[in-house]
Amino acid sequence: MIVECKVDLVDLGCLPLSTGSTAGLRRTGDTVNFYMRPVEGLTILVDLDTKQVVEISDKGRSIPILKATNTDYRYSSQRPNQVKKLIKPISIEQPDGPSFTLENDHLPDAKAGVIVSRAKVWDPDTRELRDVMYKGFTSELFVPYMDPTDAWYFKTYMDAGEYGFGLQAMPLEPLNDYSRNAYYMDGVFVAADGKSYVRSNMVCIFESYTGDIGWRHTKCPIMGMEGSEKVTLVVRMAASVANYDYIVDWEFQTDGLIRVKVGLSGILMVKGTSYENMEAF
Repeated sequence: MIVECKVDLVDLGCLPLSTGSTAGLRRTGDTVNFYMRPVEGLTILVDLDTKQVVEISDKGRSIPILKATNTDYRYSSQRPNQVKKLIKPISIEQPDGPSFTLENDHLPDAKAGVIVSRAKVWDPDTRELRDVMYKGFTSELFVPYMDPTDAWYFKTYMDAGEYGFGLQAMPLEPLNDYSRNAYYMDGVFVAADGKSYVRSNMVCIFESYTGDIGWRHTKCPIMGMEGSEKVTLVVRMAASVANYDYIVDWEFQTDGLIRVKVGLSGILMVKGTSYENMEAF
């Protein structure tokens, strides 16, 4: 079965993928979320040296383009009852300011993003700084889709090495990506023409207290309790690589523990199909 579908070129977007692979086409008209409207099976192989089209593969002629209805992910397009926030605002105040100081700011790396060098912890017994970590960074994020079809088998992304984890870092939004007590750093990178450009609010540093216990002990009811709260120093960066949004947190705790958290957000990249509902399976 061949499905006829006319698409204006102004409504068509070409998604160039990793080096050594082909480019997929998606319809961009009627919605900002073009990841939801693939022209399934239509791929183009281009030689970047000669700037010529080597091969065009169209093996998805029986698969219609998905409708744009209900594909817009923005809050402004949702129904009012879906936009309403049920969680009331939470504010963390630091009347005496933060407990950390920042000296000799360094610029984030274009490939790895945040690089933590020579992390130390203060030893209260020796009153000296102890080495905890010499160098820490995101070496790679490998995303293999592992779909054997012609239009998907080559989608095995190296999100750091091929796209630049630091280059894809997006400006952080106050009260959404970090708390109001955060200190932020800008990123300075070099464009393809050799000129530098600045990306504001790319990295933020703040202290986090979520009510966790750092240490406590009660000898007996009449002796009272001794303890301390767990306050964590957080260095955060968020990189938007195509449809993925990575949130990377470097957490430094007062006991010398260093924890790295990688959170994943964003939107889905869907695959077109000729099925209209689950009953077809």
